[in-house]
Amino acid sequence: MKAHIRSTFLTGVAVVFPLVLTILVMKWLVGWLNSWVLNPLIDVLRPFLESKYAVVVAKFGVFIIMILVIIVIGWAAKIIVVRQFFSLWERALLKIPFLGKLYEAFKQFGSAIFGGGRAIFKRVVIIEYPRKGVYSIAFVTGETKDGARNITPEGLVNVLVATTPSPASGYVVLVKKEDIIETDITVEEGVKMVISGGFVGQGKFHGDHSN
Repeated sequence: MKAHIRSTFLTGVAVVFPLVLTILVMKWLVGWLNSWVLNPLIDVLRPFLESKYAVVVAKFGVFIIMILVIIVIGWAAKIIVVRQFFSLWERALLKIPFLGKLYEAFKQFGSAIFGGGRAIFKRVVIIEYPRKGVYSIAFVTGETKDGARNITPEGLVNVLVATTPSPASGYVVLVKKEDIIETDITVEEGVKMVISGGFVGQGKFHGDHSN
């Protein structure tokens, strides 16, 4: 019971942490823009516009500035020198206990979704889980061979049965190859199906087990 509670708590932290961090960063950015851009811009516009219109125009200008700043950051990240700076920062972050592990996990998950680097989700399959007659969508992440010789000489397939609405959480299940049902669903479609609870995304099942 303690292990289950601890595992569930860590899963919750892994899901909530990026959202909270994003909110804090956006809150800081909005506060900084209000102090250094919005208020001075309103003061500049007031001689030419009524006070209420000056505020609206200034806020719209700040919004455009935020968009431009994000675009510039994305463009700068592609420059080799800037990329090296981010690489140094990333290595420092990875050394921080717990936060480093969270960052690495979400980076790998992002790679699986957006195709950057080596994808950890190989393909989408169907397995009978959590019991016979009930089928779950799963993402193949690899194979276990050496540690599974006493179960099957071919080894086991490692799959992640993701939970709705966050594909970042779920259960790692080791399945025999003959119990895997292949699909024509792409990883992106599979993720959409998980996030939407099956409402979005469609694909075809091969209808037979892999060999």
